[in-house]
Amino acid sequence: MVAAANAGPQPIPYKTLTEENLASAIKSCLTPKSREAAIAISRKMKAETGVKTAVQSFYGNLPVDAMCCDILPNEAAVWVYQWKKTMLRLSDTAAFVLMDQQKIWAKNLRRYQSKRIHIDNIRWDPISAGSAVLLDTFISFTSGFAEVFTGPVRAFARQGKSTHSRGTNAATSVRKGIGKMIGALPKATLVDMPLALTEGFHQMPRLYGEAVRDNGRVTDWRSGGAVAGKTFAVGIYDGLLGFVVKPYQGAKQGGLTGFSEGLAKGTAGLVTGSGAGTYIFAFDRPFAKTSHDVFGAKEDRTDNPRPRNVRPHGLPIAWNV
Repeated sequence: MVAAANAGPQPIPYKTLTEENLASAIKSCLTPKSREAAIAISRKMKAETGVKTAVQSFYGNLPVDAMCCDILPNEAAVWVYQWKKTMLRLSDTAAFVLMDQQKIWAKNLRRYQSKRIHIDNIRWDPISAGSAVLLDTFISFTSGFAEVFTGPVRAFARQGKSTHSRGTNAATSVRKGIGKMIGALPKATLVDMPLALTEGFHQMPRLYGEAVRDNGRVTDWRSGGAVAGKTFAVGIYDGLLGFVVKPYQGAKQGGLTGFSEGLAKGTAGLVTGSGAGTYIFAFDRPFAKTSHDVFGAKEDRTDNPRPRNVRPHGLPIAWNV
């Protein structure tokens, strides 16, 4: 951009940087022509309204139609009501009125998201993925172990409560700590470690510059089965195809050295794509999601809160979170 505006030299690649071309580039920046161009750029930048333009762009790209309540268009949709083939986007006020008149029921309401954002923890290889799971399991286990001893101490140290209440809180802390310790190992064995290793195998081609297919997102056991089948079939296809094509492409581009590199990539792709990695990945995903629903039910509850009751005096809905 600077060079195109004649305000400076062309960029110098790092590998070709020398004392001579660096000195020449600095001298070119001091010429009257470069100074005049830099002043012109400065004037244009001062005339721009960057913040105003950014705000206009933000509001201009909002999906307003998808964010409004279907009954009260002037209010933002907070809940989505689904019953049979009916689906309505509802604001807090609309949901309050309809529930108060017993036209809808709380069990059919879910929190509405006009554009849901998913953040996936991408694994890079089986070793780092497995190490992360071991570390997380160790932290969970030790925190539960610490809770068994520190929980009762904190409970009995609180002032202003009866002995019975403090004893109940101490027992609850011990129960939670033991539960965390007991749950950490089977969760790591049945869910976290298999899933981490298989996703690590799936992502391994990234390490040597190959693209990795996105076979879809797993949200329940049905989508898990679909992703498993697709991953297994595509993995076999890509693995066998790469084992044949990669050495040929490498030999065509780099001779014997390229053939060796292509053979190594093809073999690695065959192992991670159609071998053990894909097999475990394909058959572990549905089970892992089902097990996650069991072990992580408490944690996932906040992802889809439901209305619990109706408050009077204009405070429509209390979230069950």
